Amino acid sequence: MAGQLLAGVTTPAEVLVEAGKPARFVLTLPNHVPLAIEPFTPARGAEGIQKTGKLVEGVGLAIESNLDGAKVTVSDAPHCKDLAPPATCLLAPGRYIVDLTGPQGAHATHTVTIAAKPKTEKLEFGFVEAGPGKKLVAPGVSGGKLALEVGTRTVTVSDESGTHSVTVRVKPGATVTAN
Repeated sequence: MAGQLLAGVTTPAEVLVEAGKPARFVLTLPNHVPLAIEPFTPARGAEGIQKTGKLVEGVGLAIESNLDGAKVTVSDAPHCKDLAPPATCLLAPGRYIVDLTGPQGAHATHTVTIAAKPKTEKLEFGFVEAGPGKKLVAPGVSGGKLALEVGTRTVTVSDESGTHSVTVRVKPGATVTAN
């Protein structure tokens, strides 16, 4: 029964689970934030175990990115983990952290506040590459292109004279050269 969808089951419901094995339930309802019931392990012969929870109305957070192969995770929302943008996540009102990771060293963290209306969070990236005879110095990048969030950024470049910092202007989807 692990991972099995119990389609059409409405609450309150009586569900048989295997004794001595952890039981996990996620309650869903359209336009509401999914609720994970705390896992429990029923003892052999146990009867009348009751679990309760309240589903709250959700507000849609649309997450968009121009970076292929990226994954996003929203803090405190287990149902919004390792999503490929574009993605929509139903959330209760509050503050959340949207964390994006992707190829070529891509990483971005945004704090978003969810209120009563749906929200869209855009994470745009461009690329930086080293000029001829130079290499970029960054974690996870060995001389190739580096994906950075749009805006003014400082990168470290290495050449025969050593390393130095270069300020570049990263534009959406474009590649800029750092010398």
